[in-house]
Amino acid sequence: MAQDTSTAGSDAHVDGDLSAMVRQAWEAALGHADFGDDDDFFTVVGAHSVLVARIMGQLGKAVRTRLSLRLFFDNATVNELARALSGFAATR
Repeated sequence: MAQDTSTAGSDAHVDGDLSAMVRQAWEAALGHADFGDDDDFFTVVGAHSVLVARIMGQLGKAVRTRLSLRLFFDNATVNELARALSGFAATR
């Protein structure tokens, strides 16, 4: 599946660098890039919660703060998570 890099609707406000960072963390944890930026990590991608800890650890290092797993569960797409991380990234 090709990556969804559209900027339609509310996704236009997602920082491209943050989206790329989240996408790379997902790719590293999943071992593939067969997902779109609006695909739900659990239902569409079919991943599990063990990978969430790995992804959030990697992203936390990137934004230099400890991130809660709840943040991921509440924002389970690349675009949602990038949007949620924008406040953390602004302070790095």
